[in-house]
Amino acid sequence: MANDVVLYQVYVSNKKLRWNLWLRYEFFYVLNEMMQQIVTESSTTKNRIILPPFPEKRIKIFTNHLNQHFIESRRY
Repeated sequence: MANDVVLYQVYVSNKKLRWNLWLRYEFFYVLNEMMQQIVTESSTTKNRIILPPFPEKRIKIFTNHLNQHFIESRRY
C-alpha cells in the first residue's frame, strides 16, 4: 500500500530480463475488459476461449479496499 492505494506486484520476465511492476487493480480491470473483447471477437463455436473469472469492482464507500482479506481475495 502506498498513500492509501493498494498496488499489486507483478513479476515479468523473458529469456534475458526479469523485472517487477507495481500496478493498481484498475490496470488489471481495464486489461481484463480488453481481453474479454478480443476473446469475444475471435471466438468461434469450434474454438471457444473462456477467461477465468475476474474479481468484481467494489465501491469504496461500501467496501474497505485496504482490508487485508479484501486485498488477498483480489490477488487470485
